[in-house]
Amino acid sequence: MDAHRPSRIRCVVLALAALAGGCQTAPHPPAALEPAAGPITFPADQYHRLAQRGPVYVVDADASRVAIYVYRTGPLARLGHNHVVMATRMRGAIYLPDDPGDGRFDLVLPVEGLALDRPEWRRETAGAFDGTLSADAIEGTRKNMLGADVLDGDRYPRIAIRATSVAGGLPVLTVKADIVLHGVRNSVEVPVRVTRDGDRIAVEGQFRIRQTDFGIEPFSAAAGALRVGDALGIHFRLVGEHSADPFPTTGE
Repeated sequence: MDAHRPSRIRCVVLALAALAGGCQTAPHPPAALEPAAGPITFPADQYHRLAQRGPVYVVDADASRVAIYVYRTGPLARLGHNHVVMATRMRGAIYLPDDPGDGRFDLVLPVEGLALDRPEWRRETAGAFDGTLSADAIEGTRKNMLGADVLDGDRYPRIAIRATSVAGGLPVLTVKADIVLHGVRNSVEVPVRVTRDGDRIAVEGQFRIRQTDFGIEPFSAAAGALRVGDALGIHFRLVGEHSADPFPTTGE
């Protein structure tokens, strides 16, 4: 066995990581992208009014979970890592009257509240996400994620998810929602399961999006031999507490 092989492999990995951080091509958004209208704000005043007509549940950020799964791909994928990204901060509300078809929800996620690859998240996901990454690797990946070539957090500091229509019957509903990400709006259709427990509600579902649908060019290194997959898997569980007087003062 070559005694220097582990260090050589490590050098290859470091070189590819450097390429991933510094040799990205500029995004080329497709012409069909729909720019979002104006900055993202949470419609607190609307939910304050809706509470006069039916139950409004304010999302408990500590009990809720929005997870984004990022996948490696390419011939050299084994040298990269899959990533677990979590929203650690959020503001949201769910309105669910007797007729679910009149329901809605809004969720706003500050991009600065996105964290990734904490050991407990990787352990519980396991499989292809198992294994602990170094603090330096995590911080470098997060810096790239928030940078101008990906989320561009300085220009687009928030992500929004808003239900535009609800169909079906409890406990399983089909929600059509608009997602505003990176200054671009797109729609998804998501089956969700709703559970109620006294004054608490939980809404759970999962869906996929493509980065290129939002004008984001996925990271690519070594002439595309190691790259981030375009598709992202998203799983959410929003837990809300009923409030008879939600958001008594409007604004952010």
